[in-house]
Amino acid sequence: KLYIRYLRCHRHPVSRLAKGVSDMRDKKYYIALDDFERRVVVNCLNEMRNNLISKGKYTDAVDEVLLKIIDAKQKKFKVIYKEA
Repeated sequence: KLYIRYLRCHRHPVSRLAKGVSDMRDKKYYIALDDFERRVVVNCLNEMRNNLISKGKYTDAVDEVLLKIIDAKQKKFKVIYKEA
């Protein structure tokens, strides 16, 4: 599985982030993805980037997240399931 470090999540549209709205910047989220899930995320972000470019909008926020996912280090970890 792929261990993504320092991925920041946001609730605002990309256009608001591009304008400098930076709430929730201090929160960091960690997600685990397998190879297939990673490819899906990269492809979706790339399509979103292409759509923004075709509309003449800024792609800074999408570029930032795309680079974080592409450059993320892999880390092995064990998942332990506990019954409630």
